[in-house]
Amino acid sequence: MNAQEFKTFWDDCFIPTFNELKKTDNALYIRDGSRDSLCREYNDIKNFVKRAFMKQTAMEIKLDRHKIAACLAKAIVLERPICKAIESGYTGKETEFTIANEVMAFSSAMSIMKAYIEYKFNKQDPCIENFKYAYSEICKHGFTFPETIMNVDYKSSVCWAWHHNAIDGYFDILGNANLFFMIENYSLAAYENKNIS
Repeated sequence: MNAQEFKTFWDDCFIPTFNELKKTDNALYIRDGSRDSLCREYNDIKNFVKRAFMKQTAMEIKLDRHKIAACLAKAIVLERPICKAIESGYTGKETEFTIANEVMAFSSAMSIMKAYIEYKFNKQDPCIENFKYAYSEICKHGFTFPETIMNVDYKSSVCWAWHHNAIDGYFDILGNANLFFMIENYSLAAYENKNIS
């Protein structure tokens, strides 16, 4: 993304999501200079993925929506633009950890994927045709997620996994791109099943 495209993402996606997060934790703030450093980090990660994993041809290499979403999620998780003011009584226990950056990463990834789908849906792209109803539901209502047997919902469990992976300095682009692909396909199946019922 160039600087202007990233500013649009920042203004239309990042800031509204941050404002929602801040409603639940007023101690959150955005680190100074985060927009520019996050833009650089995202572009570095995206360019690395193109060089490392995509077949080199004479044509310009384009990443699919799942890899783009994974690159953006990794940039947010590693760059950590959202910080939390330390309040009196802070002990450093895990129960006091914040996963605001991971929640932002997940929300941003889902927004990127939805934007790509809406673009293809509005262009009446042939790849949308087989699941037109389900894709229209994703455009209207967003993605749907599996139920869990844990005390935490699916999105939160992914965010906690990313949090612990980031502590170890690890975030798998291709694995998370596949996770996003599976979320999209789970949503397609769930919406199609509702349509058939």
